[in-house]
Order: sequence, then structure tokens, then C-alpha cells
Amino acid sequence: MSTTESRPATVRSVGVGRAVSALRTLIEMGAGSRPPEALDPLLDATVRAVAAHGFVRTSMSDLARELGVTRKTLYRQVSSVEQAILLVVERSTYAFLDDVSSSLSAGKGPEQVLLESGGRWVSGWQEHPFTRRLLEHEPEVLGSLFTTGLIVEGVQRIADRLAPMMPLIAPGPIQENGDSRRRAEWLVRTLVSLIMLPTDDDLDAVVTLAIAPILR
Repeated sequence: MSTTESRPATVRSVGVGRAVSALRTLIEMGAGSRPPEALDPLLDATVRAVAAHGFVRTSMSDLARELGVTRKTLYRQVSSVEQAILLVVERSTYAFLDDVSSSLSAGKGPEQVLLESGGRWVSGWQEHPFTRRLLEHEPEVLGSLFTTGLIVEGVQRIADRLAPMMPLIAPGPIQENGDSRRRAEWLVRTLVSLIMLPTDDDLDAVVTLAIAPILR
């Protein structure tokens, strides 16, 4: 391959590394709290911009244009595209946790809670513009997220938040073994694997089959 042919791939690789590094820095700085509803228009604009331009190429100018504000106004809300992307993910995470919590409060059984809430979370992310962009157009970004450990860290962060609910989801096994955190992590790992490796089988049946051993 000639230097001319390889240069775009090299430039793209540098862009991927920069984006992943920025995400890691934000996480290490403690980013990851529940985004306020006031940011919903910005987060929706972020989804549209990334779907159109990609994770590596989306700029703050793209976000400002999509939101219909100036860059100065945008910088009052977020400091970078990576922060906006992370907030989109966090919004989805808290929506999943809220869904689980409300289902438990309604008195639904453990398997029903995880079938409904987990199924909605999986199907939502399978169809999410972020996921489609990664799988169809930017697999190198997805690969970098895995190889740098960011996907695993994300799973662990969600598991940390889900663990306090596990005694309500699987009271018998949790009381016997005291392993809320471990079961929460395996539950999230299972759901994430269904997002990244979709199947043509009925999603409800697959979710039920996959999570049943975790609850025993």
C-alpha cells in the first residue's frame, strides 16, 4: 500500500485515539452523574450530529449548528464533544436504572422486571444511532473502546449503581451468597453482549434465557 493510501487510515487512527483518550480523562475526573433534563435538547442534538458525522469527526461547531446556538452558548453547557457523548450514555443508563426501580416498586417479579427493563434497554441500544454508527461505519472506534478497557469500565460503573437493587431482584441467592455486586456485573455484561451481538431470535426469549442463571 502506498503512503498516500495509508495516510487517511493513519490520520483516522490518531483521531480515534484522541477521542478515546478524552473519554477516559472525563471518566477519571469523575464525570458520569445524572444529566439534568435541561440538557435533553443538547443530548438529542449530539445523537443527531454523531449519527451524521461520526464519533471522530463531529465537532463542537456541528453540535452548535444542530442545536441552533452559538459555540459560545454551547461551551456554557459542555466542554467537548466527548463530554456530550458521555452524557448521552449516562442519560440512557439512568433511564434503565429508573425503569428497574419503578418496576420493582410496582411489585413485579424479578424475571419480569429484568425481562421488561433489560429488554427495553437492549432493544433501545440496538437501534440507537450511536450503536449503528459504531457497528456499521466506525468499528475501529468500537475496537478501541474495548481494547482500552473503556467498555469494561462502563459495565462496572453501571453494575455499581445496579448492585443496591439486586437484593430486591434476586433476594434468595443474594441473601445466601452476599454477592450483589458480582451478579449485577454479570447481568450488565450479559445485556451489553446482546447489544453488541444482536440475534435474529426473539429478544424477550433470549433475555429471559440469558438472565435466568444470574438470578439463581
